[in-house]
Amino acid sequence: MDTFNQPAEQHAVGPMQPVTAPHVQSVSTTTPVSDVTHSQSFSVVEKLKAYRASKADNETVTLPETGVVVSFPAFRSHGAWANALRLAKNKLDKAQVLYACKVCTFDGQKITASDYEKYIPMIDSNELLGRLIGGSDNDDGEDEGNGQMANG
Repeated sequence: MDTFNQPAEQHAVGPMQPVTAPHVQSVSTTTPVSDVTHSQSFSVVEKLKAYRASKADNETVTLPETGVVVSFPAFRSHGAWANALRLAKNKLDKAQVLYACKVCTFDGQKITASDYEKYIPMIDSNELLGRLIGGSDNDDGEDEGNGQMANG
């Protein structure tokens, strides 16, 4: 008889046994999670802190159509993006604009999302959001998103 078609009470386990699906083998570990040393997690956090410190400078991009110089931190935390996404109620286009307005300065000044949407041309917005969210433009010839090489 197939174990997936057996009644649930046949899969009952005692109070001290781990609960596993009938088709999954139980994996025992020799080190309980509580015994994992803090030095392992400490070294990861230290590595992440060092990376963040190495990215303490600002990046700049000059918008191609308007010539406005936009500065933003080289290290951009996920928390700022998550906050923008929450404020935009998970609407990516809104979240991108809110995020850009939060982390960027435009010729040294902050602008509102309303001003961004009214006055930033599409070409400039695409350039900025591509750099800000998509990463640096390393011009490796790869057309991002589909794994194909860009044509000429």
